[in-house]
Amino acid sequence: MVVQIAEPGLYPYSLSYFERGGGAEVEFYASGPGQASQLVGSPSGTLLVYQDADIPTTIVPEGPGFVPGLAGHRVEFRRSSSGVTNLSAAILLLNQSTNTVPAIATDHGVATINYVDDASDGVFTSGNRLIATPPMTAVKSTFSTGAEDNFAMRSGGYLYIPTNGLWHFCVNSDDGFQLRMGLGSPVIGSFPTLRPPTTTTNRVLVTSPGWYAYELIFFEHLAGSEVEFFAFGPGQSTPLLVGDPLGNIQVRQNSAIASVSLKVLNAAPGQIQLLWSTNAAGFALQYTTNLVSPNFWDFVNEVPSASGSNWTVSIPTTNTFRAYRLEHLNN
Repeated sequence: MVVQIAEPGLYPYSLSYFERGGGAEVEFYASGPGQASQLVGSPSGTLLVYQDADIPTTIVPEGPGFVPGLAGHRVEFRRSSSGVTNLSAAILLLNQSTNTVPAIATDHGVATINYVDDASDGVFTSGNRLIATPPMTAVKSTFSTGAEDNFAMRSGGYLYIPTNGLWHFCVNSDDGFQLRMGLGSPVIGSFPTLRPPTTTTNRVLVTSPGWYAYELIFFEHLAGSEVEFFAFGPGQSTPLLVGDPLGNIQVRQNSAIASVSLKVLNAAPGQIQLLWSTNAAGFALQYTTNLVSPNFWDFVNEVPSASGSNWTVSIPTTNTFRAYRLEHLNN
């Protein structure tokens, strides 16, 4: 196979191979400018190979109209009456009506995400905050020290990242998590099932200094639990909890909510274009395929781009019904 490479860069690939019976073998190799025939990824060749997780996700900051809110993270814990064994169950719990949730507690304004409940400590062994009321604020029922199972946490806010470049945002958790960052709320990393205390390092490419939205979902099934959110990058080589006064990253809660309208245009055959003002900070584009309650809203995969005074997204049309909305995060 002959492939014309337009310019140096990262190129995704997928190779499928099958065997019916008897012996089996497969090789994947290449030759080209500056490289004789070599297995792809061979240390003696010029083609480097990375897994998907090794490719950093590029994130985009809020627009010029963003006004940061109060200091600290915005945090909510919810306990379920049934098993929270995976990320889907956690998201369902966090999105359902408060009338059906047995217990809710908040911890808005907390400086760092460093929680523990009857578990081995994570990376940061001082300054732990108990998953209990108090120190958290009871909204509905209570949370007790060392006695909590089947719950989920959602934290969010805006991070001022002062230096562009490659940053590492890490989550140490027992059990799983999901981290979203940047305009459009792309998923930066996740562990959707159960695990002991473990760190996942999520690489992001920060395009410029600015305010970046984030959302961290964490869940616990049974026994001990803990979660930490920390980072290191240009100008901050030592891993520190996000929001630590000794670090370079500032944390603010939700911005002031502006009035915003979503416009839908026919961009081209087979595509629609959605527009909203860049002055409306803190909003993420979501969609649903069902407007009958109960329904589930998910984030669109496409990342918006700036066009004059608007954010715009072009989305391919499908034969499936879709409704779109702008949802303000971290409310």
